[in-house]
This record gives sequence, structure tokens and C-alpha cells, in this order.
Amino acid sequence: MTDEQLKRLVLAIIKKQTQIIGENLALERAVNTGLIQISSKDARNLTIEQIHFSGADNEVVTRLIESYREIFGQASVDVCVNILRENFPNDFRTVIPQTLLV
Repeated sequence: MTDEQLKRLVLAIIKKQTQIIGENLALERAVNTGLIQISSKDARNLTIEQIHFSGADNEVVTRLIESYREIFGQASVDVCVNILRENFPNDFRTVIPQTLLV
């Protein structure tokens, strides 16, 4: 996955989570992964240019999803998996560990 693809994926996950758990908590949980830096406090207008990350692609995605799961349980994981399916219809399972797929 390219950096831009990863940024678009992280952006899509964060924006969807803002609809579920709210803007502040969605951004806070993303940043608290320790792998994602966001240079905006406005999730609704967040762009890929405002997202930076460190770590391997799978690690970034996994930690982000786990962060949301801690708050809202399996429902948050399911939302994220749906986003992965939309972005990687043929190989979304390679982006997320089987342990998150219940």
C-alpha cells in the first residue's frame, strides 16, 4: 500500500468513527495510537495532507482499529472492516490481522 493509500484509508476510518463516537474522541483515539499524527482538530474537514504516520502499514491500521475497539467494541471493528473492504475489495484481509475479524 502506498503512503497516499494509507492516508486515505486512515482518513476514511477516522471520518466514519466521528459519526459514531464523535469528532474529538475519534481524533484523540487516532493520535493515542502513537503512530498517527494529525495537524488539525477539525475531523470533518480533515485532509490527507494533515495526516502523518510512523510504522508499518498493517501496524498503523491495526492499532487504529484496536483503539476504536477499546471504546466501542466489535461494532467499531466491523465499521473499519467495511471501510477496508470498500478500499481493498480483493485483498482487505491482508491489511488487517485475522484476530480482529470475528
